[in-house]
Amino acid sequence: MASPSDYFDTQAEKRMADAVAKGDLTTARALLSSGEVAPDTVGRDELGLLQIAIEADQRAVFDLLIETGAVGNPKAAATGHAMYQATVDSDDYYLTRLHQAGASLDNFGAGELLLLSAGRSQIPGRMDYYIRNGADLDAKTNFGGTAALSLATTTDYRDVLTLLDAGASPWAATPNGQTIGFWLERAKTKPAWKPRPETIAVRDKIIEKLRAAGVPHPPPPPIEVKRRLEEGSWGPN
Repeated sequence: MASPSDYFDTQAEKRMADAVAKGDLTTARALLSSGEVAPDTVGRDELGLLQIAIEADQRAVFDLLIETGAVGNPKAAATGHAMYQATVDSDDYYLTRLHQAGASLDNFGAGELLLLSAGRSQIPGRMDYYIRNGADLDAKTNFGGTAALSLATTTDYRDVLTLLDAGASPWAATPNGQTIGFWLERAKTKPAWKPRPETIAVRDKIIEKLRAAGVPHPPPPPIEVKRRLEEGSWGPN
C-alpha cells in the first residue's frame, strides 16, 4: 500500500506528507514557516494534505493546515476529497472545521456529490448538517439527477423524505427520464421486495408529497419524462 508521501514529487512535499500522516506538528510547522511547502499543496490523484490529516485522524496538524489556509479554492477537487473524508467520518469535527474555513458543501468528493455521500453514510445528523448549513438540495449528481433521486434507488426512503421536507424538488429527473416515482414503483417489481411496515409508511408519505406538488403518480415511463424534459414541459406549471 502506497504511503501518502508517494503521491508527492519534491523531498519537502514528501516530508510534509509524512509529517501530516504521523502528526509531527514540529516538522509540519517548520516546512510551512520556511515556505518550502504550501498548506494547500496537492499531489497526484488530487491528494491534499487535509485529506491525509483526516484519514490519519491527526487533529493538531489538521488545525494547523486550516489556520494557514489549506482550504484554498472552496470547490477544488482536493478540497472536495477532504470534505468527503470528513463527511463519512463518524465525528463531525473535521466537517465542521472545513466548512467554517470555507469549503463548499456543494462539491464532489471520491467521485460523488457530497450531499449524496452524507445521505449514504447513514451517520445520524450528517445529512441534516448539510441541509441546515444551506447545501444545494437540487445540485446535480454525476448521473444528472439529485441526491433525493439517487437515494430513492434504495429501499430505505427516510433520507428521500427528509430532503423533500427540506425543500428538494420532487420533480427531479435524470436526463434519460428516471424520477423519484419511477424508483418507488420499480422497487415493487423486485422478487426480494419485502418491505417493513415503516418503510411502506415512509414510501406513502413520499408519494403524497409528489402528488401534492403536481408530480404525476404512478409516474410516466422514462421515455415520456425524457420527451417532456426536452420540450421543457416537465416540472411545476
